[in-house]
Amino acid sequence: MPHNLVLIFDTLAFTYVAFLLGDAAARGLAIGFRSRIQRVVYPILLGYGGFGFYGLLLGLAGALSSFYLHLLVLIVLILSAGKIASHVAALRLSIPSFRSLGVPIRGAFGDYPFLKGLLCVWLALTFLIVFVPVTGYDSTRYHMPIIMDMIENQGPTFSASLHDYYPWVPLLGEIIYAVPLIIFANFSEPYIFQLMQYGALILIILLVYDAAAPRISDPRLRLMLPFMILSIFDLAREVMHGGYTDILLVLFGLAGTIPIMEWVSGGSNPQRSGMLRLSALLLGIALGIKYNAIYFVLINGGFLLVALLFRRAGVGRMAGVLSAYFGLAVAVSGFWYLKNAIWFGNPVYPMQLWDGSGVISDTIIYERSIGNLFLFPLYHFGSVSAHDSSSKLIVFGYFVLLYVLVALFAAFKRKELWGMNGLALAFVHLYLWLIFFTAHYTRYFLAPLILVPPVFLSLLDSAYRSLSVRSGARFSPLLSRVLSGAIYAAVLVLFLGNMHYFHVKFLYAFGFLSAPEYVREIGSQ
Repeated sequence: MPHNLVLIFDTLAFTYVAFLLGDAAARGLAIGFRSRIQRVVYPILLGYGGFGFYGLLLGLAGALSSFYLHLLVLIVLILSAGKIASHVAALRLSIPSFRSLGVPIRGAFGDYPFLKGLLCVWLALTFLIVFVPVTGYDSTRYHMPIIMDMIENQGPTFSASLHDYYPWVPLLGEIIYAVPLIIFANFSEPYIFQLMQYGALILIILLVYDAAAPRISDPRLRLMLPFMILSIFDLAREVMHGGYTDILLVLFGLAGTIPIMEWVSGGSNPQRSGMLRLSALLLGIALGIKYNAIYFVLINGGFLLVALLFRRAGVGRMAGVLSAYFGLAVAVSGFWYLKNAIWFGNPVYPMQLWDGSGVISDTIIYERSIGNLFLFPLYHFGSVSAHDSSSKLIVFGYFVLLYVLVALFAAFKRKELWGMNGLALAFVHLYLWLIFFTAHYTRYFLAPLILVPPVFLSLLDSAYRSLSVRSGARFSPLLSRVLSGAIYAAVLVLFLGNMHYFHVKFLYAFGFLSAPEYVREIGSQ
């Protein structure tokens, strides 16, 4: 337990320094933010990426060591002294006396205390099961060995003798995980990056909530959003594996896509290029983490191109925006692809996407037909085999409910399917279609799945408002009670489902299983 408390402090300290680094980068690049959530989340992500890029440079020089990492931390703290002082002063003013502590708590939980309380309980219980042994198959097979190899040798050796993936996979995610381990000398389980992965789940929820909240007027439905994201148990499982880089890819990929969607839909000032620079930087970081970031590249590029065409931008303007956007992304991620082009003659070795061959193709179990292209999400999540969890049916249900609402709005209120809702729907299906032609691993589905709940809730909110107006003063209160009852029942079922899905992890967290028993029970999950 003392070790876990130290890890919590270390993770918070590293995240705060990353925030300071990212905040300085955002100010230097003239990136403005429209909300408090953005002003916190995006600098943290830029800081993580900054530490990863700095770690890469040190690693290539064979100097990925505690001394040089602490030197960067010291420089950041010195240059951010004024901001740190303002944060300390604000914290002192905001901390109430012990007697008055209940006032802000009662204020925060005044409306819908059951939903808010259950959400806090869910997040707290999930946090308890972060401190488990790393058991993910790919984590133990090559992610963790590569991380430890970089720590031991003060940089990547790209040795195929350690694993045949090592010479060619992008490693920025592993470097981001390795940096805090070196800074805090955390070389045994549990690891700081396991807490960072849990933090990634929180950051994803905050980013999606921030983007969706303006389109959801009913506070009960807004509160439903984090529950629906948490109930995508494959997402939570990726957080609890420890050592996988997919959660970082999803975090940086979505964080880079949301600004593009806001820029395209006009949610942020279309004339301001700061959010495009932010998106390009985050996309570059994602490309340095995993090849799958190419999905985001294609979709973001398509969104940008269509928006510029609709705005009747000239050829010069279009070429300038697209080259600046992708040029910045390549500047951040280019090392990995240039290395492979020189070393293997293929920037995305061993993939051969142009002829359909390679290690990630031909893995879809469904025939590649036009009909299956549209039905494939329902096929995948609507079928549960002996090796699957029935939790897939939750996602299946989300898709069914979403399609019902989309059909209704397409028939009666098409305007609601434009703007951010339309872009999110396009992102979900374009991403899924790209997966259809490449790979079927469930963790590759996570990015589009996360955007299904906000679109569904936005449409449901619009439908509820229309029904309330049509029902009149007599039946509107009854309709409100029906909605509340449905929400309360749904979140309870989802919460209990979470407890059941992760029951082995809870048994370990509460001391009913030893570490060897846990590893034996959990397998590679």
